[in-house]
Amino acid sequence: GTVLAHAPAGATALGVGAARLAIGGPTLLIAARLYGARLTDLRPHLVTMVAGGVGAATFQLLYFVAATRTGVALGTVVTIGSGPVFSLARSTRCRHVIDRRPRGCSARHSASPGSACSP
Repeated sequence: GTVLAHAPAGATALGVGAARLAIGGPTLLIAARLYGARLTDLRPHLVTMVAGGVGAATFQLLYFVAATRTGVALGTVVTIGSGPVFSLARSTRCRHVIDRRPRGCSARHSASPGSACSP
């Protein structure tokens, strides 16, 4: 999309995705630390966090490749449309009832597909 269009000449889609990860990952770690997160607090959720991180990294790397091949519009539609599908799959797998309120369960879990199976 826009980031790739304004990237330096010769920048590849994978390179742009990797740059976003190189900036975003440390930024999230710093933010977590500033808000008081400690590794001991996060240990019970380590497997879930690693799975979510791998998913987010894969998405970042492959999104730009897909955008160059199919266009930004299609990539955006698929990205926005997949949230509710993943939310349904997660709630079904974890035996949760989807809350039909706009700010309910499906909205929370669409934003964090790697979240743990807890209400």
